[in-house]
Amino acid sequence: MISGLFCAVVAVLGFANLGRALPAVSIMANSTGISWHPSGDTVSTCDAPTFKRSPSVDAADWRECVSLYSSWTSQNGTFDLRNVDATGFTPVLQTKDCTLGVQPRDPSKGPFTIGDKDLKTLLGTSLRDYSAGTLLGVKGVVKCAAAEGSKADVNWRISNPASQDSNKFAHLAFIITSHLIRFTQTNAKMSSKPTVVGLLGGGQLGRMLCEAGAPLNTQIAVLDEEKCPAKQINSNEYHVTGSFKDAAKIKELASNCDVLTVEIEHIDTEVLEEIDTHGVQVRNADGTTSRKKVAIHPSWKTLRLVQNKYEQKEYLKKQGIPIAEQMAIESGDAMLASMQEASKKFGFPWMLKARKDSYDGRGNFKVSCEADSKQACEEFRNLSCYAEKWVPFELELAAMVIRTEDDAGKTKRVIPYPVVETVHEENICSKVFMPPRNVPEDVRRKAQKVATSVVEKLWGRGVFAVELFLIKEGDIVFNECAPRPHNSGHASIESIPYMSQFKAQLAAILDEPLPELLEPHVSSSIMINILGGAKPDSHLALVEKAKSMYGEKTAVYVHLYGKEPKPSRKIGHITVTGFGSIDELERFAQPLLELTDSVRQERLRASSKPLRPEAAPATAAAKVKRPQGTPLVLVTMGSDSDLPVLKAGIDILNQFGVPWEVDITSAHRTPDKMAQRAKEAADRGLKVIIAAAGGAAHLPGMLAAYTPLPVIGVPVKATHLDGYDSLLSIVQMPRGVPTATVAINNSTNAALLAIRFLGAFMPELLQKMKDYQLEMEQQVQDKANTLREIDVEAYLEKMGKK
Repeated sequence: MISGLFCAVVAVLGFANLGRALPAVSIMANSTGISWHPSGDTVSTCDAPTFKRSPSVDAADWRECVSLYSSWTSQNGTFDLRNVDATGFTPVLQTKDCTLGVQPRDPSKGPFTIGDKDLKTLLGTSLRDYSAGTLLGVKGVVKCAAAEGSKADVNWRISNPASQDSNKFAHLAFIITSHLIRFTQTNAKMSSKPTVVGLLGGGQLGRMLCEAGAPLNTQIAVLDEEKCPAKQINSNEYHVTGSFKDAAKIKELASNCDVLTVEIEHIDTEVLEEIDTHGVQVRNADGTTSRKKVAIHPSWKTLRLVQNKYEQKEYLKKQGIPIAEQMAIESGDAMLASMQEASKKFGFPWMLKARKDSYDGRGNFKVSCEADSKQACEEFRNLSCYAEKWVPFELELAAMVIRTEDDAGKTKRVIPYPVVETVHEENICSKVFMPPRNVPEDVRRKAQKVATSVVEKLWGRGVFAVELFLIKEGDIVFNECAPRPHNSGHASIESIPYMSQFKAQLAAILDEPLPELLEPHVSSSIMINILGGAKPDSHLALVEKAKSMYGEKTAVYVHLYGKEPKPSRKIGHITVTGFGSIDELERFAQPLLELTDSVRQERLRASSKPLRPEAAPATAAAKVKRPQGTPLVLVTMGSDSDLPVLKAGIDILNQFGVPWEVDITSAHRTPDKMAQRAKEAADRGLKVIIAAAGGAAHLPGMLAAYTPLPVIGVPVKATHLDGYDSLLSIVQMPRGVPTATVAINNSTNAALLAIRFLGAFMPELLQKMKDYQLEMEQQVQDKANTLREIDVEAYLEKMGKK
């Protein structure tokens, strides 16, 4: 066995040439061992262990190595190959899985890394690309015994300066030999047809998967339209043109490849189950047909589960994963009554979510009052939905996780990436911060543990994205899982270059070696999505700025996806990395963040009517969708008869994109509820309260007495005194209970004042307010110009027609 294996080493080296020949190196195999000859000075021999049965690469088969190799753990030395110095490495024994490796003693090289120069010297370009950061420099499985218990002597011949002890040089040579053996085992099929990975979907994720596979000569066949982003950079004979939801096309792709994976989870799992169970029919060279077995990763079982978000969470809840409380919602005519039950169970606000085909905010509706229930019922009545209790989260977190399993479906390894913070705007991920800002390490570890537990409960190989909520008490709540590379993992391309999420996807589904840990090579990173703006060229200033930014300890990388720019479409991303804190990196990236927000503001202005106070608010609001996210403003009233007065202010909040919630809290009829709402407002993340009241109008002042938040009172014109009683009641609050008061029935100004409060610490709202003021100025200028042009009589006539 061992002799045949070593002969395979020679065969593969001869076939692949390792990209570049190893200088002055030969590997000779015989019945007793192997010799490594860089230049030939000293021979050192290690007797291999005796095994009771044929050894495999599983850790359990290598326990006997521990005693034999334990004396090597503290050995240091210099490995000299063709006069190139590769100093500073320490052989390390991992007793947990009985593997050997080398670790640099120089801290500047970071953990588990070896410089490119050393890798090129030791193993050449091709093997370097294959094993950098994964095998060489981290760990390698040692296999040095023949089958059936017979011993195999492994010899090394290494170049040795006369002043050094030859035994110390044997260590690195032994490790290199074991890597060559593992490389041979993993790539034995190189001498025949290469492995072909089939990919369902060819968008930006597929494009970056192809970029990761290209240096490894991994063939990736894509099923998507002809000029999709992935095919633009990856040309081969295996591609299939068509829809990745077409069962016949999926079978055609499967016939071209050895393993199938996905770029998006919304796939026909019925055909995937058929392929996994029965294989796919292929035509042989002689004209006959046969069934071909094609592996599918992640498993169709995982894809089917995550397609239904309600079932996904019900399953994970039974596995002990922390999720938000939820309940099924009836569809059709019974939907409204079912939603009313959800309102009673959860209170306002709560989330109505579609079970299937929902992502990037699609299929979600925040229900903050009974009126929302009716609107949501109209929009979602033909969908299968569920209700989810509102989670008052502080931050949204995410973690990518690698999962591997054996051919029988038993989990082998689950390896988490560092936890990141995700920022969403208009329900689309806009930025990702690593590490998360102001999140303690113990909380990050807790989030990583939840993410790992989720992926352990799924099926198949690959990378999985787990999205999480961080709530105020430091607890972690599961949100959802995507069984594929994900927007939140893009920065790994630069921050963890030896095993980005895309390299990991390929390594996992092909069952290739993976590192023990996924440690970033940088201290911090920020990923910024490039989203299409109002115009096709809106994003170009952002891209050009990114291309011009350099720093001593920072780097900026631009990725464009080859997609036509459209409003809110993901057309690229920017990654900024640094060796300082995340706060320092955020300051460095501020010009990019400001340009990103400028593109966003332009896009929002183009998608809605100008924010002019004279415009009829009800008409404008009909076309502005209610903002999603944690509510910042509580809009409340003493009676539902006050709601028409507050409608104008709510429309302004919608137009500015400020999340809000609404309630009825009577100071006289529900005093306990009013006090409770006021006391808990700040802890729930609210920043401002708008309260409308008429007559005695005690509500605004009573709220202000119970909360530290600013309260803005809206006097409502009641039956008597034209609202002046309400105005005087609210404005005459005693010292120590400040209550801002606007004009009678003027909730527009109340909303604008609330936005100004928020603008003091939210730059995007401050900019919107500046734009609003410019709009007002321009409107007056336009009217003045018209008056001068057509004169008084014509202008009055024009006003009379309006």
